[in-house]
Amino acid sequence: MKGNKSFRNIYWLFLAPVLIVLLLVIVFPFIYGIGTSFTNSNGLDMTFIGLENYKALFQDRRFLESLNVTFWFSVVSVVLVNVLGLSLGVLVTSIKGKFATFLRTTFFVPNLIGGVILGFIWQFIFIQAFTAIAEATGIDFFWFSVKQRW
Repeated sequence: MKGNKSFRNIYWLFLAPVLIVLLLVIVFPFIYGIGTSFTNSNGLDMTFIGLENYKALFQDRRFLESLNVTFWFSVVSVVLVNVLGLSLGVLVTSIKGKFATFLRTTFFVPNLIGGVILGFIWQFIFIQAFTAIAEATGIDFFWFSVKQRW
């Protein structure tokens, strides 16, 4: 997009808060953690020891076993979930008739359940919880007052 220069500057103005939070919450702690991994820090004192922590880590049999189990669990679960999902998707789209409608419904209903439950939770909060708070405190500034019911 060739927009004018003021538009490009306003873009960075809106993007700046997100970038600042990203730097403060993710990038800086990550870099600090990498730096700390080369020390024998106890939380108060930091002495640089180089790769000694990594040497000890990769000589520990339990760590290597857990790394192996984690790797294979990740590979199998990612591959299995994607192959199974793709297979079921191809199966559902290739079948015609009433059975296809039943299968599509069966596979899609679990996606709806979370949203329905979330709707019930928010309905409870807006109707029951705010009403109880308004009655208990006598403050009637909640947008759902005690007198107002659905």
